[in-house]
Amino acid sequence: MPRHDGERFPRGKGNRRMADPYPSRRSSSSRRLLKDTPTEAEIADALRNLKDASDFTLAVTGGAYLQHMTERLLKSRFVRLNKEDERRMFDAGQNGFLSSFSAQLRLCFALGLLDLNIYEDLLLMNDIRNTFAHSMRKVDFRSNEIVQDCDRINFKLGGSEPSERVKANPAFFTFHNALLIYAVSLRAISLGMKVTTLEELQVASQHFFAAPS
Repeated sequence: MPRHDGERFPRGKGNRRMADPYPSRRSSSSRRLLKDTPTEAEIADALRNLKDASDFTLAVTGGAYLQHMTERLLKSRFVRLNKEDERRMFDAGQNGFLSSFSAQLRLCFALGLLDLNIYEDLLLMNDIRNTFAHSMRKVDFRSNEIVQDCDRINFKLGGSEPSERVKANPAFFTFHNALLIYAVSLRAISLGMKVTTLEELQVASQHFFAAPS
């Protein structure tokens, strides 16, 4: 077996560089789907439709939408970045230092973009998402630990008597309502609006999908 002797590629007779023993890896076609970002109208439909999704889909896909909105919030406060800088910051494949949802949330809070209650709720929802995505045990919104975390969410919608469907799986609907609340909140904050109360949220929701990207 040829030795590399500290070089990336070994050399043959006459000190000539040999063929690359590690040809370029084939790129993943599926990763391109991560770059195919939806419009705000598509986000609106998707968020509403998650109320009929499985527990796993709500937690994981819903969390992905929240991360997308958080990334947009940060970019709204940054100078205009070129593609290389964006990749090095946000692309997990490039080990971007802002590629994780938690890193994005912590920077938003450090910059004063998120109220403490919103920040804590979003971190909690990210923990719930990660549990669904990575636990090797069966997890759903009836699992005791998930129920406990959903009960800790600060920003809840009040209102009329819950339906029998909500009563049967209250943590699922708490998470879904919080998902709607914070998707609107993150977009509104990126537009320079203040969102710390339900009244401000109601105003923000009127602008959420009509606002330009």
